[in-house]
Amino acid sequence: MMQIRKQLPTFVSRSHWSVRGISAFLCLALAAGIWFTPVPAGLTAEAWHLFAVFAAAIVSVILNAFPLFTASLLAVGTVVLSGTLDSAKAFGGFAHSSVLLVVAAFLVANAVVKC
Repeated sequence: MMQIRKQLPTFVSRSHWSVRGISAFLCLALAAGIWFTPVPAGLTAEAWHLFAVFAAAIVSVILNAFPLFTASLLAVGTVVLSGTLDSAKAFGGFAHSSVLLVVAAFLVANAVVKC
């Protein structure tokens, strides 16, 4: 009998997806673990939840589970959808001129590298 194995495209490797999946799960577990632990004295619940989400976002970038841009947008979306922050406060930092300057610098650098 002939065995038929499903071939993955050359740009996808099984180990790559499994490591990223495990990393993403660890980041989600970290966020849930911090989120559901009791709030320390001196902090509000909103501050503790922000810490949980952004600690998980930072760890996800360090573990290479998500790219920086994806992790930051997921984090901002999470805090808005969970009701921790309203959308004006959450997305207000993206409208600052310094942030736009850095984004423009990254876009120009990416274009130069591709040329």
